[in-house]
Amino acid sequence: MPSQGLSDMVKALKQGGVAVFSINEKMLDPETDKGTGYTKAIKKLVDDGTWQEVSSTEGSDGRSRVMIFQKL
Repeated sequence: MPSQGLSDMVKALKQGGVAVFSINEKMLDPETDKGTGYTKAIKKLVDDGTWQEVSSTEGSDGRSRVMIFQKL
């Protein structure tokens, strides 16, 4: 899923809705994200006041991150 999918996910949520997803840690590092831009897209949605981070924890496999955001 390209980082555009995050914006699409937010559009599908009602105000107060929660988005939960897991992502490989490599996709959150600009040096290893293969140009997907996930970190930049997540930061933009936070900076724009579109959503706020509720939680971000390491996945059980040690290579992923489980992230929870709430639409504002």
